[in-house]
Amino acid sequence: MSITTNKKILIVDEAGFSRICSAILEKEGHATSVITDVHQVDANINQGEIGLVITSLPYGALIFDQLKEKRIPVIILFDHMNRDLMSAFELLEKSLFQCMVKPLDYDKFRRMVNETMRGYVNTSNIRMESGDGRVAGQF
Repeated sequence: MSITTNKKILIVDEAGFSRICSAILEKEGHATSVITDVHQVDANINQGEIGLVITSLPYGALIFDQLKEKRIPVIILFDHMNRDLMSAFELLEKSLFQCMVKPLDYDKFRRMVNETMRGYVNTSNIRMESGDGRVAGQF
């Protein structure tokens, strides 16, 4: 499936995962940009060409307020899920923030990215899914 959009996906994470994620999404037809330093986010999001940010916790926690202010959707990837993380996620705006637990189910991940880039986020039933399909939380 090829996605046509003039917006890029910004991947903010450690270098290894970012390269893999970028390759998968570029194969789907998405333009991506990768940064490993959260302090470089300002320069990237202020250009107005970012349609989605993919990051992980705690790596991307410093940029959530900026992304919310700019109304840029975010997919947050968790290494694990616990009650504290679920409580923190409940405070985020569900129309902008989605999450998945690693290891990723790459089919679900690609579908989530494609839907977000098309402007569709189903906020009526927000679910945090683990890579093996188990629901980690539901709001």
